[in-house]
Amino acid sequence: MKSIDIEGVDGIAVVTINNPRKLNAWDREMRKVLLEELLRLAEADRDECRAIVITGAGDRAFCAGQDLDEAHGWNGEFADTWVTEIKHVYDAVRLNPKPVVAAVNGVAAGSGFQFALCCDLRVSHPQARLGQPEVRSGLASVTGTWLIEQSVGHSRMKDLVLSARLLSGQEAFEWGLVNRLVPAEDVLSAACRAANEMAALPPESFSLTKQAIADLARAGYEHAFDTAVEYQRKVYETDAPSRVMADFMARSGR
Repeated sequence: MKSIDIEGVDGIAVVTINNPRKLNAWDREMRKVLLEELLRLAEADRDECRAIVITGAGDRAFCAGQDLDEAHGWNGEFADTWVTEIKHVYDAVRLNPKPVVAAVNGVAAGSGFQFALCCDLRVSHPQARLGQPEVRSGLASVTGTWLIEQSVGHSRMKDLVLSARLLSGQEAFEWGLVNRLVPAEDVLSAACRAANEMAALPPESFSLTKQAIADLARAGYEHAFDTAVEYQRKVYETDAPSRVMADFMARSGR
């Protein structure tokens, strides 16, 4: 059954996106719970939570992005609600005063990949697959475009977004999208270790520096989400999302 699971490990809150049947794809209810938990952990006493590690259940995926069974029924008028809800989840990581590390244990795609990019560090393994295949799903890729460009520059961003391909963990590490590359069985422990290292820094200077980083990028970040609402409305006015998602569900037997 899909859920958001929280486990405390020596002062590190390990948050698990748990929907392995669908490669840990998330829906609105899962994001609502995730947002509530991230906000709670941000305010928790350091004795309870010094840092946060986010991962996916099982060994196949971190988060495959939006559950297409849910998105198939959306329309252009819903774009503002959908994009704003996702922004709140990203903000809960970007603006969290505590270290947040993504343990990318498998596929990270679409909004799941974007969510990982919002974390302070990403730990993965060579066989993981990461990317922005939204164009392949009939959607406009906008916020992911901006987030990717911040890490790898304009040329590589266009390569990744417009090809809709997934990089291997090795290639993502070489591009700078992954910060630490370890064997698959070590991803979670390495992520916890990196989170502990950041948590050992003075919390006041760490949180203020993180806030300053977000402030410096605020104009572009906010513009990306405003643009996303506009262009998701436009793409839903075509039949591309419903056509492509219906075809995917038919092929997958849903």
